[in-house]
Order: sequence, then structure tokens, then C-alpha cells
Amino acid sequence: MSQNFMKTYCAKSCGFCFKPPPVEVSTTLPPTIVTSQPLITMWRTSTSLPALTTSTASPPVTPPTPHPCKDRKHFCAHWKTAGFCEGIFMNYMKKNCAASCGMC
Repeated sequence: MSQNFMKTYCAKSCGFCFKPPPVEVSTTLPPTIVTSQPLITMWRTSTSLPALTTSTASPPVTPPTPHPCKDRKHFCAHWKTAGFCEGIFMNYMKKNCAASCGMC
């Protein structure tokens, strides 16, 4: 049999069908560089060459905003009487029903 006949009438069983390999797409992000070395600042001290100095100042630390002690859900009082302030629901209740459960 000729190759053209085989490609036309039995391409799959004769091995003429193929899928191109899948194209790999990289979703890897570039690495983040973190350093604990002091920052180097440059500024002119005169009209000549710039001077190099180092700064060991840390960025200002912003304290977390305190959350008001309140219930975020309508049924907190009912859930408290059902015992949900303890056990497996305690984390949920602390987040959503802190006032009713006395978790402030």
C-alpha cells in the first residue's frame, strides 16, 4: 500500500495522527529580594562628587487598628444560648459574635 493511501484511509492506526506536545506556560513569579543590610543614601555635600552614607533607620511601624467589640451577625445572642461560643464554633463566634460571647 502507498503512504498516501494509508494517510487517507487509516491515518490513526498507521501512526500518521499525532498531537503536538502541549506548550508549557510558566507561572513562576520572579523571586522577591529581602535584605537586612542598611540602606545606602547618596546626596551632594558640595558641588563635587556625591558622598555615600548609610542609614540604619527602620520603616515606621503602624500599630494594628483595634476592632470595636460588637456582634457582626444578627443571631449571635441565640447562638450563644445554643452553646456555640465554645467548641468547634469558637473561632467563628470570636470573629463574628465577640460581644455576645464575651470575647473582647
